[in-house]
Amino acid sequence: MPEQLTTAEIEDLFSTTNETRYAAAQRLGIRNADQLTVEDYLIKVSDLLRRAGDSNALSRLHTLLGNAEVHVRVAAAAAIAAIEPALGLPILETLLAEDNRKVRSDVVKILCAIDGNGVPRILSRVLLALYQGRHTIDPTDDWTRDLRRKMTLALGPSGDSYAFDSLMLAAQDVDLVVRKEALLGLALLGDRRALPRILESLEDPHWEVRIQAVTALGEMGGEEVVDPIIKLLSDAQDEVVLAVIDTLAFLKHVRAIPALLRVAGGASDRVARAAVSALPQVGSDIGTPVLLASLHHTIPEARVVAASVLGVTGGEEAPPALIAVLRGDPDVAVRLAAARALGRLGNRRAVRHLIQALQDDSVNVHEAAVVALGSIGDAAATAALASVAEGVNTTLATAARRALRQMGRDPSIQEPPAKTSQRVREHAPKLLMRSGRFDERL
Repeated sequence: MPEQLTTAEIEDLFSTTNETRYAAAQRLGIRNADQLTVEDYLIKVSDLLRRAGDSNALSRLHTLLGNAEVHVRVAAAAAIAAIEPALGLPILETLLAEDNRKVRSDVVKILCAIDGNGVPRILSRVLLALYQGRHTIDPTDDWTRDLRRKMTLALGPSGDSYAFDSLMLAAQDVDLVVRKEALLGLALLGDRRALPRILESLEDPHWEVRIQAVTALGEMGGEEVVDPIIKLLSDAQDEVVLAVIDTLAFLKHVRAIPALLRVAGGASDRVARAAVSALPQVGSDIGTPVLLASLHHTIPEARVVAASVLGVTGGEEAPPALIAVLRGDPDVAVRLAAARALGRLGNRRAVRHLIQALQDDSVNVHEAAVVALGSIGDAAATAALASVAEGVNTTLATAARRALRQMGRDPSIQEPPAKTSQRVREHAPKLLMRSGRFDERL
């Protein structure tokens, strides 16, 4: 199809002579035009003119707006809107009043694909009418789900303040994709009236929506968003916690430092590393000397944090200091943090001390030592882990078997003793002779 059609080509497409009309259609890419119904032919012609984007076609397209077939009118209106949005958008909006809901859905999809200044306002009115019950399409109907997604996706990046009311309602949609896109749109609008709705979304049952809410609050900024975001550091989903950490680093609020330090002492490696990386970005300069000194703090919680952060930041002085804590700290939580930290560092010097920790009075420290040995992967720990794997404590036994598999030493696979193999080789000839399949003279 040529980039621009001549006036003669456009006229030929609408010729009253079948031969002329179908020949022109064939040349311009409409195949088997002579086999189409009149309505389907006009729809394809409208689509062709839309793609050509030729203003010379506007007068002919306007004649199609009086066609009895509504789908022809929709196709013509779509073409006019693509060529001249100011003319086509009002026509498309009037078609939204049609009784046929498929027509309405087609019009919405067309609107979502048009980049025009008036589009967000039309979509906002449609979406608002849908949620407020003035539309025959039920917002909880699965059939309309795709439409709601398309509309919120189109409205989100538009930045049109007219979309505020409809996006506020979309943020409570039954569909999580719609809720996510609505939250993004509200953040881009930057209207602080949306804060209560976004804050509510921090408790959404779907973790993906909670992440979007955190990101939206980060975009909005302000003192009132910091504490609710920090609270979500206790979320059960690591992906949410990671999003919170990124957002706190972006906000650079010093009130986040204690919370990030607590998270750095958790069991998740990804979360701990992200928290430690975020600390300098929010203004906390935590160096190794400070951490080493904190290992002797009178408050156990401070020693836990110091041990945990050292397990992420490392350094030559970290392993011996953590080994000393593992061997001698009176607090179980501190020894537990030291065992985890040594496992994260992967330093083989810690292996024999972690093996000794398998005798710790605390089952939690015992389990952390097992996990750490599996992470380090030193063969010297095999016998000790195998012994734990055969123990009566099922939790420790399971952890030990997992550690052995991590080291490539699956306890369920037993190698046959050498003497068994030798015995088989010695007796094989006799067994074959008895079966008549072996002659010892050979």
